[in-house]
Amino acid sequence: MLESSINVRKLSSLLYKIVILIPSLVLIGWQFEIEAFKTVLPNLVAMNPVTALLFILCGISLYLIKEDSSNKKQQIGKYVGLAVAVIAMIRLNGINLDLDFYDALNRNRLIGNVMAPNTALNFVLAGLSIYLIDFRKKQIYVPSQLLALFAFIIALLAVIGYLYAWGSLYRFSLYQPMAVHTAVTFLLLTVGIIISRPRHGLANVILGISTGGYLARRFLPLTICIPILVGWLRLQGQKFNLYDQEFGTAIGSIVIILIFSSTIWFTVKSLNKSDKKRREAEEELRKAKNDLADNELQYRNVIENAGVSMFTTSMDGVITFVNSKAVQLTGYEMNELLGTHFSKLVDAEYLDGVSSSFRSQIKNDVEEVHMEFCIRTKTGALKCVEQTAVMILHDNSPVGFQCVVKDITQRKEMEN
Repeated sequence: MLESSINVRKLSSLLYKIVILIPSLVLIGWQFEIEAFKTVLPNLVAMNPVTALLFILCGISLYLIKEDSSNKKQQIGKYVGLAVAVIAMIRLNGINLDLDFYDALNRNRLIGNVMAPNTALNFVLAGLSIYLIDFRKKQIYVPSQLLALFAFIIALLAVIGYLYAWGSLYRFSLYQPMAVHTAVTFLLLTVGIIISRPRHGLANVILGISTGGYLARRFLPLTICIPILVGWLRLQGQKFNLYDQEFGTAIGSIVIILIFSSTIWFTVKSLNKSDKKRREAEEELRKAKNDLADNELQYRNVIENAGVSMFTTSMDGVITFVNSKAVQLTGYEMNELLGTHFSKLVDAEYLDGVSSSFRSQIKNDVEEVHMEFCIRTKTGALKCVEQTAVMILHDNSPVGFQCVVKDITQRKEMEN
């Protein structure tokens, strides 16, 4: 997941840089009359300089609204986006900002090139999308991304229009058309807006680590590019009279079916392989759990049948485990012993010595210590015991003690 988020940040960073670079080259083209910078290809419409300026503002705001930016930077970025939307709305209302802008540069070459209505509409959508970037009601409902998606569709229609030479897709009526590099820059800008918040809305679905996200990333580019490319190839064949419209449509449909069928087959094969690995991993985990449970059961049986009392304590002396022999030795119930301090059992006369022995064992890092002392049972009876305390280690650090205790009361009485 971390690697995926890093890749998204890198892509977002690349997009805002390109969104700033393309219009910057356009402005250089207008300033120094470099046609290739203004139109990309001969006989195509040039990007309007105000359009280029608004793109630069959008690129800057895209940089400012990054998730890792400060709140102040994000707020500035949102207001820059709102300013872009307001300027575009003014253009949609019929007020020509273009000539005023270019007169300030003492140029007159802008006559006949004004911002296209569909370009202005897209700036309204993109600007509002940036301004509303953090507004959401639900995880999936993100108005900002929906606005950006609508702008993406308008720009994609313009690109398709240039590929297919259908002017109605990139211009409204007799108005100035959207330039081809304007459309491409809008595609990059809207994608940048959508992925700027990868954990929400459309971006979360597409960029997620789930199977759905995997399928979306594999199929979405194909669903956009393949029909467009096949349609363009079909039109080229008809243009050179290689086949008629009906044959071209049939061939185009077959090609699309073959491409998507192949993609589905490879995807299903990949998912089946992943699913097989997942099932194998789950089976190995299940076996490991069963083995662990069996080993723990065997360990418990060994302890219960060891014939000696066993205690486990934490480093501060709290009892964490006792076996049934320990219950018989002390007279306490198991639940009465668990969670209590070992000092509850040690006779007062021996308590200081036992505590000192544990402290010395920790200080000197002694693995095993033997000692004899007396304990008091629940009924108050005095019993002599022999204890072997072994330090329990985890990652080479002591975490507690395992104590094996043997009742030596009878032996002591015989010695006396």
